Amino acid sequence: MNEIKTEQKPVPTRFQKLKMRMMKPAMAFTVAVIAMVSSASAATNFTAVTDVIDGIIPVFDSLKDLIVAVVPVILTIAVVTALVAFIKRVFGLSFKFG
Repeated sequence: MNEIKTEQKPVPTRFQKLKMRMMKPAMAFTVAVIAMVSSASAATNFTAVTDVIDGIIPVFDSLKDLIVAVVPVILTIAVVTALVAFIKRVFGLSFKFG
């Protein structure tokens, strides 16, 4: 008659586990950003910042040219693949090359 009841803690859900695991890095990142912003706002000489921006701009131009050159090829491959898959489903054909 003397039963000892122990309460079990609720099992955390997947979202709660993810939240607990991500909270420390998120807080550390927030503190680091606040520290950088406060030190950057105290600076009055922005020549170093403009030098970095001037150095990064050609990289973005090259990246833009790469994207503009590659996107039409990817779209063409996607359209051809979709057409071949459609024809295979409709007609039940199997394409064998070679």
